[in-house]
Amino acid sequence: MLISDNEVRKRIEAELALNAALDDLLAHGCVVFGAVEKQRLEGAPTGSIDWHVAHYTIAHIDDPSIVWQEEDVSEDVEDTKRSTE
Repeated sequence: MLISDNEVRKRIEAELALNAALDDLLAHGCVVFGAVEKQRLEGAPTGSIDWHVAHYTIAHIDDPSIVWQEEDVSEDVEDTKRSTE
């Protein structure tokens, strides 16, 4: 598959912007969780259609419903958790 330089540049810019937004949320004591769900539409005029749906949740880092596992916690998250306590 051929990708133009312009498409690559736009993708890199989007990734940098997303990382900056995630860092900003973490600096304010929030974390983002994401999941992808594969769904299928049956009975469409062209037959079955598969597509992926993205689900995102933003939560405060001290939300009691979050279960942290030691290997999942980065230094940035630990620092933020300590600064919000």
